[in-house]
Amino acid sequence: MPFSDALAAAAIPRMTDYMPPALANTAWANAKLLLWNHPLLDALASQSRSIMHLLEPQSLANLAWAYAALVRPAEPLLTAIASESIKRMQQFHQQNISNTAWAFSRREVVDLPFFAAISAAALRNLSDIAPQGCANIAWAYAKLTLRDAPLLNSLSCASILEVMTLSSQNLVNLAWSCATIEVGSAPLRKSLAAAAISRLSEAMNSARGPGPEAALAIEMTHLMIDKWFWRRPEFAPQH
Repeated sequence: MPFSDALAAAAIPRMTDYMPPALANTAWANAKLLLWNHPLLDALASQSRSIMHLLEPQSLANLAWAYAALVRPAEPLLTAIASESIKRMQQFHQQNISNTAWAFSRREVVDLPFFAAISAAALRNLSDIAPQGCANIAWAYAKLTLRDAPLLNSLSCASILEVMTLSSQNLVNLAWSCATIEVGSAPLRKSLAAAAISRLSEAMNSARGPGPEAALAIEMTHLMIDKWFWRRPEFAPQH
């Protein structure tokens, strides 16, 4: 894209003049627009590492999310973000927590001290975490096979009353996460099953015919039957 390339060419020589939030916002904007200007992204990562201690929690979360969304190699940047985030986790609000956890999981960065800090922050702020945030955090831990039972059970309980407000994709993510790490209560399983039935019924009766919603509902049903329900002790074969 000529216009974005021209902006990148103008920005790179002036990178050291950027205020800390501008670095994160530029990376975030490129990710939202799916602009893979590698020299610009590398310059942003390098400059961000040099002033990491000046970045606010929102900027740390935006940077992590941007490089994860663009799948741009940035391990030194993510390592620096993890280190700084641990120090500042008390200042993270609920979306910062869930977005940063998602980003590190997307890039398969297993930084145990970082995820321990995420877990502690999520448990402290559980009542403030939106349903989508609960699903994203659960997905992040399951993706990396981090079996933090206190966190995942708490996220499961917090999700029960809000299951019907989740998007179909978030319902699938939550069901997959609980099934993969084998956590979650019977009430949550029943709530997810009811949500799957409801979404599938709506999709099948839609005037437009079955679409992506039906596929997601079927996928969730498969997850719950194949990976969850029949592995529970109450469904074990009787001898």
